[in-house]
Amino acid sequence: MRTLNTAICWLAVWVWNLITPAMAQESQEVNTTDLTGYWVSESGVKVFIPVMRDGRMPVVLMNRRPTVLLGDWDWASQTLKVNNTHFGMADDKLTMSNQRTTQTHTLKRQVTAHPSDGYWFHENKGELIVADDGKKVWAIHIPPSQEATILKTKWKTLDEELTFKLDGKCVLNLAYEPIHTDLIWMICPNYEHDWVRIHTPSPFLTTDWSGEWNSDGDWTLYIDMDGQGFGKVYMESSKRIIDFKAGWLSGSQGQTVLLERRKESDAVLSVNPAETSRIEMRIDGKDLEFYR
Repeated sequence: MRTLNTAICWLAVWVWNLITPAMAQESQEVNTTDLTGYWVSESGVKVFIPVMRDGRMPVVLMNRRPTVLLGDWDWASQTLKVNNTHFGMADDKLTMSNQRTTQTHTLKRQVTAHPSDGYWFHENKGELIVADDGKKVWAIHIPPSQEATILKTKWKTLDEELTFKLDGKCVLNLAYEPIHTDLIWMICPNYEHDWVRIHTPSPFLTTDWSGEWNSDGDWTLYIDMDGQGFGKVYMESSKRIIDFKAGWLSGSQGQTVLLERRKESDAVLSVNPAETSRIEMRIDGKDLEFYR
């Protein structure tokens, strides 16, 4: 009996040693970037970031008269670039940096979630964001001219309607099409129309994709990264070496990498932070899978 127990014990140890490396690969650290919230600096500068998007997104300077600035998210640096200023995160604080100085902000209030969260679009009116800064509700309108405005508003009728000025006094009805949750109805003095949700907020997940990746065939892929920026990226087989210039594809939320080549067509790398031991490549009309 003792011999049988000993054998079972050694079998368990062998199995554990076999699966531990695979488990370690799957547990590659995944980080989250989130700048949303109502932030205040030591000098009293107040900043409100309502929603994250890998692309064009607003930041509001909450002075006596709130001012909307528009910037572009840069996935490589994990910062929002607004003119010459970068908004990012460091030690759980919002940083606002330019060539001369860096200012830090402490989170005062988190954004309150609501079924209307996201970006709403109308082909003639542009984009609309409704966001709760934890104390007040704001409607941010980004017209095609990109001259964004912000107005204070308030949900009523079971959080299904709000009123604000766009073209006159308009009413936004979230429950007009209860089955179609990505449609919202707007009623103004001279017209009525619907807006469609084009972006629903989701976490910005990042991880380190650097290292050596092996395919089922003859190819090996090498990726060098500094943070979320790419250094040297190339793949080789027994016959050739292919060099790439790698960069994140804007709007992909850190899941698509464009691999540029000098004299040949570009390739695309698809990654998923939920599956950090596998990536896919589309190159020359073929699909390759790599593992580490």
